[in-house]
Amino acid sequence: MTPSNALRTFRTFGAFRTSSALLLFGLVTLALADPLPAARPGNWDLTVSIGGQPGTSLQKVCRAPGAFNPGQSLDRLEKAGMTCDHKEVTAKGPVVTLDYLCKLKGTDITSHSDTTFTGDTAYHSEIHTRYQSASGSISDTAIVLDGKWTGPCAEGQTPE
Repeated sequence: MTPSNALRTFRTFGAFRTSSALLLFGLVTLALADPLPAARPGNWDLTVSIGGQPGTSLQKVCRAPGAFNPGQSLDRLEKAGMTCDHKEVTAKGPVVTLDYLCKLKGTDITSHSDTTFTGDTAYHSEIHTRYQSASGSISDTAIVLDGKWTGPCAEGQTPE
């Protein structure tokens, strides 16, 4: 899968933006060894690299308190018709790991991600996803997401 196709796939599935919140709690089975690290509310710069391409996208988002919710993306994907047989989130120190096995429109999606927090003002995520269609074709995608807090949200800005 080319980086542009991977980006289009993630946007299509609605996960590109929400995976930047990274990652994903809600109906997810929690197996937390430690509490989830907290990300500071406010403005965040998010740099996304797909398939080894350096910094292919930069997003600026305003995050509400408690917005780091690893279940959000999976919840949104499930509302879009994805079904998941396995969802697990674990936290150990500053590292949050998410594993899931889902199906969307006949395609099996297996994903593993690790997000490492540096205090409450930065994180680094590595996401590895495999898509296997009903016809047997397989594509793998690797995404690196770096988030950096840049300050409070502007007056009147609506947090996500």
